[in-house]
Amino acid sequence: MDRAQVRGSLMAGFDAAEGYTRHMRPVHSAVVVLCLCVAVAASALGTGLVIPVLDAETLQPIPWIHVEIRMEGRAGVVHLRGTTGDDGAVRLPDTGSGIDAVTVFVHGYEPVTLTHFTHQGQEQRAVGGALLWRVDAQYLPWSSTRPLSWSDFRGVAPADAEHRRQAAEVHTRLTLAGEVQATSAAGRWSARLSPGVLQVTALLDRSRSWALAHRRDSALLAHEQLHFDITEVYARLLRDKALTLVGQGTTAQAAKDALQRDLRVLVDEISRRHERTQRDYDAETNHGLNRDAQDAWAQKVRSWLSVPSRAP
Repeated sequence: MDRAQVRGSLMAGFDAAEGYTRHMRPVHSAVVVLCLCVAVAASALGTGLVIPVLDAETLQPIPWIHVEIRMEGRAGVVHLRGTTGDDGAVRLPDTGSGIDAVTVFVHGYEPVTLTHFTHQGQEQRAVGGALLWRVDAQYLPWSSTRPLSWSDFRGVAPADAEHRRQAAEVHTRLTLAGEVQATSAAGRWSARLSPGVLQVTALLDRSRSWALAHRRDSALLAHEQLHFDITEVYARLLRDKALTLVGQGTTAQAAKDALQRDLRVLVDEISRRHERTQRDYDAETNHGLNRDAQDAWAQKVRSWLSVPSRAP
């Protein structure tokens, strides 16, 4: 049986804009985009946990930078420090316990939380690495340790915002980047996304998110935060489902084309589910005014973050 393998890279994503108000129905939109991108990988040496650290805007490794790590696992919370090497990867000792989440802190960048890891030989590697956005960057990645603040709402409110009584609008972006592996067996090609590279990220577009100054309070901000949390739920669900896709064809290109078609269908499905859940959240909580419903939704979203397949 002959075997061959071909690698390529792709990126998929959709933008979603959710307008939230205490007195109006939300306004939603979604656009799906598929395009080629460059996959970046760091070399691996030694044992323990390896985290490639990259600038999210340039996709370039960040060498020789100090990194602080917050690691959550069966043993509890562990705080570590390290420095990236020439390849932009930080290497941490084996903690001897399972890892559930790792948050990476670098001066001048927003923290990012990583939840997917893979084993490569004796190493455990953070899938896709830590894509860091600068503090003043347009996009803010979702993080379990860095909640939204009103300073993240940098967009300008529409001229008629006061008349339509819309309190705020949040724009999020869900991106998928990974490496395609095409293999051949007996003349038939199959294409899959590599689990060791695939990364899906929920981002807030600060430049397009806005809020009326006189309407900003802690209850509304908490309501908006949960909208962002819901986007993270569907980022995790998209990743899990994307890894199950298999494109097939008589050539490597045909198999990759089939995979991309299936991925587009999946992104559309996740986009619709994400949209519906956001609307249900606003409807059932009355845009955060129903505190009991707000608390109930917060519990549901926490459950979905732990097990994304539970999400509707």
